[in-house]
Amino acid sequence: MAQGQTQQADFTVQDGKRIFSVSGFLRTTQQILRNLGKAYVQGEVSSISDKYQLFYLVLQDSTGSLSCAVPRAILTRYKPVVGDKILIFGSNSLNVKNGQYSFWVEQIVKLDGMGMLAEQLRALKERLTREGVFARPKRPIPLFVNRVGVITSEVGSVIHDIERTLKRRNPLVELYLYPTRVQGEGAAQRLTAALNYANSQGLCDVLIIGRGGGSFEDLLPFYDEILVRAVAASRLPIISAVGHETDTPFCDFAADVRAATPTAAAELCTAITHEQLCLNLDEILQKFDKLMHNAVHEQEQKLALCEQKLHSFGPEQQLGLKQQRLQLCLKQQQEALIRCLMKLKERETLATQKLLAYEPKSQLALPAQQLVSCLGRMQQALESKHSEQARRLQTALYAFEHSSISARSEQLRQRYLSLINKLEALDPLKILKRGYSVTLNAHRQVADFASLEVGERIETILAEGILISEVVEKKQRS
Repeated sequence: MAQGQTQQADFTVQDGKRIFSVSGFLRTTQQILRNLGKAYVQGEVSSISDKYQLFYLVLQDSTGSLSCAVPRAILTRYKPVVGDKILIFGSNSLNVKNGQYSFWVEQIVKLDGMGMLAEQLRALKERLTREGVFARPKRPIPLFVNRVGVITSEVGSVIHDIERTLKRRNPLVELYLYPTRVQGEGAAQRLTAALNYANSQGLCDVLIIGRGGGSFEDLLPFYDEILVRAVAASRLPIISAVGHETDTPFCDFAADVRAATPTAAAELCTAITHEQLCLNLDEILQKFDKLMHNAVHEQEQKLALCEQKLHSFGPEQQLGLKQQRLQLCLKQQQEALIRCLMKLKERETLATQKLLAYEPKSQLALPAQQLVSCLGRMQQALESKHSEQARRLQTALYAFEHSSISARSEQLRQRYLSLINKLEALDPLKILKRGYSVTLNAHRQVADFASLEVGERIETILAEGILISEVVEKKQRS
């Protein structure tokens, strides 16, 4: 009777219909499941989680999956891993508080071999490895990133975590979202399409493909062969950021870089933060200023050297050298003229000395006794004689003084001009100016009539320049 009252409380009857309350329906379902008794179930472990005092796993086959709760006490001998093929024994269980169903495991046995899905994934991984899909050269993430493309769901925490990290570390980085499904049927195809579209646009410097954590079934799209090959063939550097530490999706092997979480991927894209960028920019500007200063100083030195060379070989310098040579020649001529005049002066002095040695006064210096005795007798004659000698001496001195330096200088100048005229008369250019020419053969030797051949190239030197011609015809002078 008490049992009938409890059942009556789980539902009411209206118009012949049983209407259950939520808790009543769950209690009824729980009782029905218990009445089914215990059973053996065989399948493949597709997901594992460890919470509180229980060990949770998902057992699946090709068409269905079963959530199982395993007490830790029965895992002392064997602890299953994803991909194992196992046999479990237990009973159905329904949590009345939240309505979640699970299979309560009492015994667990590992079967030989691997599960079908694990075997398929293993074979796919081996084939991709043999083909070198995972071994292609990995590209580094650019140090300076301007645009980041994110291939993930537009809802959820992933895109918000990435956006928040980028703004915090470097707000100058632009974010492009390529929204797509990340789990469930058709997710792999949509992820591939979004990745191909991002590569075709080419707007971004680096791509991030990923999602947050989830069960093994939720991560299956990132094991898809088509998506893995698309990741490996990406034209842009790509980061795989599937937030699951226990498993490694194949996209992680194919990507250039694997990040543990989407937040970590965003940090990789902002290796240089805004503050570091400002510091680096200041340092670069300082180095640039120093390089510019050194470059300008080097160019100034080169310009000064060029100006020095130009000054050394320029017209002014050449004229200066010619002027120096002219001044040197004039100085040498002046010195030669002075030497000549000095020699003439020396000869004049010697002649004067000789003349003074034979002066009549010295010849007439007789002893005083003779002069005294003859003074009276010769005074008249001596005065007459002395007057005549004085006149003659004056005449000789006058003639000597007016015949000397100027006449000799004029004579030397006339001789110098005569030599210059003779030298100029022998100048070949003077001969050419009178209408003559010189002919050279191809070996630049003076050619004669017999040595020249028709068609030979010759050079004719005239006073005004050089003519280059060819012998067309030879005519012997008759």
